[in-house]
Amino acid sequence: MMDRKARILLIDPTDQWITNNRVLKHHDQVMLPIGLMYLSSYLKQQMGDQIDVKIVSTIVDFNGPEDLEELLIDYAPDIVGVRCVIFYAEQVKEIVATARQILPDALIVAGGPNVTFDNENLQRNPDIDILVEGEGEEIFYDIVSLFVSKGKRTLMLRLPLIEGVMYKREGEVVRNRPRKVMQDLDRLPIPDYSAVDLKAYQAFLNYGYNRRPMGILFTSRGCPFKCTYCHEVFGKGFQARSPRNVHAEIVYLHDTYGIKDFSIVDDNFTVRKHRVEEFTDILINEGPKVNLYFPNGVRADSLNDELLERMRKAGTIYMTYSLETASKRLQKFIKKHADIEELTHIVKRSCDLNIITNLCIMVGFPTETVQEARETLEYYKNFDKIVLPYYFSVKYYPGTEIYHTAQNYDINIVEDTYKAPYHGYEFQETPLISRRDYEKLNQWYLRNVYLNSDRIKNAVSILKHHFDDEEIKDMFTVFFRRDIEDLDRDVLHATALAS
Repeated sequence: MMDRKARILLIDPTDQWITNNRVLKHHDQVMLPIGLMYLSSYLKQQMGDQIDVKIVSTIVDFNGPEDLEELLIDYAPDIVGVRCVIFYAEQVKEIVATARQILPDALIVAGGPNVTFDNENLQRNPDIDILVEGEGEEIFYDIVSLFVSKGKRTLMLRLPLIEGVMYKREGEVVRNRPRKVMQDLDRLPIPDYSAVDLKAYQAFLNYGYNRRPMGILFTSRGCPFKCTYCHEVFGKGFQARSPRNVHAEIVYLHDTYGIKDFSIVDDNFTVRKHRVEEFTDILINEGPKVNLYFPNGVRADSLNDELLERMRKAGTIYMTYSLETASKRLQKFIKKHADIEELTHIVKRSCDLNIITNLCIMVGFPTETVQEARETLEYYKNFDKIVLPYYFSVKYYPGTEIYHTAQNYDINIVEDTYKAPYHGYEFQETPLISRRDYEKLNQWYLRNVYLNSDRIKNAVSILKHHFDDEEIKDMFTVFFRRDIEDLDRDVLHATALAS
């Protein structure tokens, strides 16, 4: 048993991933490390004053490697936990090496989606003691509680008893049986907002491309659909919090921190319509008055006019829909099975309701032809009020069906293409679409969709229902990758001239 509080440092490796321009660093999107905040609140719920937790983000809290070194020396954590996502694999490697050098006896634990699906490099890393797969709250608690009560040596000896971890034993990697998915999400505490500096995050843009304090809501985990390109971090089931539980979190964050803007980041929020109806009814009838954002790609064909209007009345101002492809053949091939006609209707209705409406498409699926890709881009001609018409390249992420079956279609996966952000220009070539084809498609998209002056004029009009001019200029600084000083001159007039 430790004779003092165990010090736990949780690190979120992050960097610029949209602007890629140091001058525009504070116009990049930086999200609260909600996963680490859940770990912190769960530990505190279970262990109380036995622990002290500190959460840091490398882009928010550090100006360079020396800041991490200084923190490790001053705080001297007993346990260092690092979140691993594929974009920041090199950062993770550098962080754990620095932690091991400064704190040779500390317990170093890594978790996150990269552990679950692309863990070979992490397994070989000599600086990491334990890898956590899947949902981390219960597993990390098991690790920390045993560390605090028995010490690191006993913990390492008893690791075979903990489900959901990987570790090394006599030079070999041991992978324990996975932990079952948590079914009752209502028993999780509210993420630990006290462990982060909310004002520091407001120096960057949030999910809505503004600087308002924003709450992040995970109201469910998992998705029952079987899209071939998508992850399975939470499995293919669907576990949902009750509407009352979600509302209680909104009320708490609103009353405690003054938060009025909330992003719901579920993989599939609308899969159970009755749940959405109950949640929106509670918010409409009981308040508080808030703004709701859905940035993750809602299935439009899971909505109808009545439900969409109910969501709008409850405070929805921002909706991102996912189409991926306008080809009915490919919809079947990638197992998304979206109803394209219904999606078209719902997207248009969202725009008419003055919701900031975005749409996602991707190019580069196996068997996709250049003509099919072009038809998907031309699908955007159905809309003239979309604020963000996203155009992504397909990423063949490890752990996805599309990754495992790529060789069946003579696709030689290049690691750099899936390690780059999905909105970037690192394109995974296929036998039917070359990088040159992708670039030509991108040029057509930029001229005819992204920089279309009528669309932009309509988008600005919708944005003004929800944001002030300074917030809109921040958004377009990101969209155009240059500083927007005057909305009329630098956006509206400039795109009109370009057209």
